[in-house]
Amino acid sequence: MPEKPVIYVLPSLDPDERILELVNSLEKLSGQLELLVIDDGSRVEKQPIFDQLALQNGCTVIHHEKNKGKGAALKTAFRYLLARYGEDGFSGCVTADGDGQHLPEDILHIGAELQAHPRNLVLGSRVFTGDDVPWKSHSVRDRNSKRGRTPPRCGTASFEIIKSNKSIHTILDCKAEIETKTQRTNVWASRGERQGGMK
Repeated sequence: MPEKPVIYVLPSLDPDERILELVNSLEKLSGQLELLVIDDGSRVEKQPIFDQLALQNGCTVIHHEKNKGKGAALKTAFRYLLARYGEDGFSGCVTADGDGQHLPEDILHIGAELQAHPRNLVLGSRVFTGDDVPWKSHSVRDRNSKRGRTPPRCGTASFEIIKSNKSIHTILDCKAEIETKTQRTNVWASRGERQGGMK
């Protein structure tokens, strides 16, 4: 029986050439993969980029007529996956950003971890050090350090695997983007799934 696919989801708003470079790199490294790009209401002048993406093998592009936010873009992706693949037609999905924050090798590594550990939740993490870290991230890290808390290792633009279709349905019931993130964490915690990760 052929292995169920891992779907790679890239929500995007007003992308530049970096998303094309990322998709090309993913295809070269993997040989074959399935990508789902959500255009979250990008400007008209950005549409040629999505047109190019739609021509890539294994890449599907879905458009929002107006910007709805990342949470809504992810919900659109999950609804599409359930409609296309059904409850058990795919192994899970990996969400990542298409603006160069995530290396293609790391994105594929997360997907490989999902295939190798199908009952685990796998999260990637980033360390907020270096001159190229946004000032907001430095600020959060510094505040937490002063309060004796562990500095954050990951921003909102994290790798995430949505493995359980039950989790997907629960996320789709959420009303707001911030609630989506909170509910997603609560679902995983309530199911008692062990977490793995990579640095």
